[in-house]
Amino acid sequence: MRRGERFEGLYFILKGSINVQYKDVEILGDFLDDDDVFGGQCLLRRRSHFDYRAETDVLCLFVPLDELDKLLVKYPEDAELLKIDAKETILELSRIKTI
Repeated sequence: MRRGERFEGLYFILKGSINVQYKDVEILGDFLDDDDVFGGQCLLRRRSHFDYRAETDVLCLFVPLDELDKLLVKYPEDAELLKIDAKETILELSRIKTI
């Protein structure tokens, strides 16, 4: 997924390692890896805020947006947690100095 691309769903990393960048700056420590989730911050604006690049072979479980929306209606407390996390991530991004 690349920064600015339309959000299509949520990714659960089952195996592998993914580098996360924002405006050419590597962020979030080092990498996302096994059991991490990405794409949640896209819930607010339906666009990716980051560039994601596989550093190893990666196996992900992908939950399409329409299925994710159904789950979030069924479990509104989880929807609220995802939105809070997304807002915190976007706030952190606003503090990153870019190249």
